[in-house]
Amino acid sequence: MRSNDRRARFGSLFTTALALVAIAGLMAGCGVGGGKNTHVDRPIVRSFSPFLSPIDLNSLLQNPTFTNGALTVSTDPAYPGKVVIFFQEDTEIDPASVFLGGSSALGVDPSSLQFTQEIPGTGNVLVPVHVTVEVDRIILQPQGPTYATGSGPGAITNLPDGQYTVGVFENVRNTEGKGLVQGPVFHTFTVGMADTITPRVLTTSPVNGARDVGAGAPAPVGPPGFEDTVASVTTNIFGPTTPDVIVRFTEGVKSSSITANNITVINAGPGGALIPPAAGFPKLKSLDDLATLPSNGHEAIWRADTTANPGFPFGAQIQVSVEGALAADGVTVNPAPITDLADNQMDNTFQFQFQTVAPPDLPENPFPEYAIWWSASDRIGALDPVNQRGLAENFLGTVQFPLGVPGNVIPE
Repeated sequence: MRSNDRRARFGSLFTTALALVAIAGLMAGCGVGGGKNTHVDRPIVRSFSPFLSPIDLNSLLQNPTFTNGALTVSTDPAYPGKVVIFFQEDTEIDPASVFLGGSSALGVDPSSLQFTQEIPGTGNVLVPVHVTVEVDRIILQPQGPTYATGSGPGAITNLPDGQYTVGVFENVRNTEGKGLVQGPVFHTFTVGMADTITPRVLTTSPVNGARDVGAGAPAPVGPPGFEDTVASVTTNIFGPTTPDVIVRFTEGVKSSSITANNITVINAGPGGALIPPAAGFPKLKSLDDLATLPSNGHEAIWRADTTANPGFPFGAQIQVSVEGALAADGVTVNPAPITDLADNQMDNTFQFQFQTVAPPDLPENPFPEYAIWWSASDRIGALDPVNQRGLAENFLGTVQFPLGVPGNVIPE
């Protein structure tokens, strides 16, 4: 049987136990009998109206999208004046997941869905909308007085010129309660003939001022099918490890402008040492996901190099700089800053900081029985004090220890 084959493949008692638990859970979830399959696929965003402009296959990015204030250009003719999010046909959107408290009377839940206008000098402003949820799509009708004439589903759209963004987040669920796949998903379009809005940083992860952010090398990856399980067990023992840094912009940015010079990470303590990124990072998250639609150029990802370095040091203040045309000193000009899809440069450099966790406490009862746990500023480890090699050499007579076989020692 497949479950027996799977159990035979694990090389340790620990991972075998994990396999048994997971397989038992899978069997319990499958149930018994030949009843009708009523499974509903998790929602995946497939497209939008206004339409995504053609995708640049070299960057996995859409080109800038332009429409008019009535939303009748570059839009689905079945939905004039409306913004539409299309999901795959095999899902069924739960309307309650889109609204606050599950009630349309309370308005749209911003952790599920947002429609915003980027206003220079003000920032991202939520556009009031009337929302209709159908089986495989969500329809947004802008509301008056600023964005339409009238209110309700029959309002006449009249969006002012500017830049607008639709955001679809993980809280959108299907009727089985399962959330959005590969979220969040973004789509930005411009009302008018030209895009003159400059990009800026909208949110970051970790957030500015965060504390107890992970440090050290990432948790080991478990065997196929149990990657997250092994990582979570390791995290429970040692605490969080170095996370990816995610920077979300107000619009899609050019892949070529996301470079190691434009997103830098340093230890902000004495010396300000640069923390090197992994090979190929930073990059657009859509390139890391290998998917054109999710993130859609709105997010960049920075990942620490943990092959030759341990990631973030423990108990350190970390600073991230996202370079605009004007450096953080307010004087230096960056000749190649981050730019959007229309070549508008990000104006000012954005910086944020966070604090990593202290070195972890050592377990009171380490495993194996005689192991010694130790921690340094950037890593932790276990040392077996029994000199197994020395015992073997003494037994075989290849090395003599007149005073007895010495134990191992903690490294300097």
